Amino acid sequence: MYDKRVCDVVSLEGQTCHSINAFRIVEENIYEDYETVLLDFMEYDGKTDQAQVVSRVRVRKEFLQHIMLTMEEKLKIHFDV
Repeated sequence: MYDKRVCDVVSLEGQTCHSINAFRIVEENIYEDYETVLLDFMEYDGKTDQAQVVSRVRVRKEFLQHIMLTMEEKLKIHFDV
């Protein structure tokens, strides 16, 4: 598993910035009109082989394509989907 630390835990005016090194996409269809997914941003500990969700965002499933396009543009990579 690729593990790249984004930042160490720091305090920002009472808020905590965790070292996010993993994420997952969980399908969640709770609305009748459109599909949604949860984007979980996690801190993975290789020593215990466990991850803790530190932030969760609900988005429309169609928004994932915009995320991928932005990543391709900014990071100069390409996703085959």
